[in-house]
Amino acid sequence: YTIPSKIQAYLSSGRPVIAALDGEGAKVIETAGAGLTCSAEDVAGLAACIEKMIAMPAVERENFGLAGRKYFLEHFEMNSQCENLVEILEQRISKEKVI
Repeated sequence: YTIPSKIQAYLSSGRPVIAALDGEGAKVIETAGAGLTCSAEDVAGLAACIEKMIAMPAVERENFGLAGRKYFLEHFEMNSQCENLVEILEQRISKEKVI
């Protein structure tokens, strides 16, 4: 699966996200609990998300940002992802040596 790279940038910023998009990008924002989403090109949905975000207590908006930052660090941060890749490759190499 791919997501727009800007989604990773938004999550890393630690700020709440409002996004009008479909697919994996929207799923990531929702799974992360990083903000509000609506379908791409849904003007009324986007306006509703903006109004809802404005009406939220500041602590809820802050929680969106914190959740997005946490998700970014767990799933997209380069150093940890490189370490995960090395671990996967080492496991594969070990399996091939056993065979």
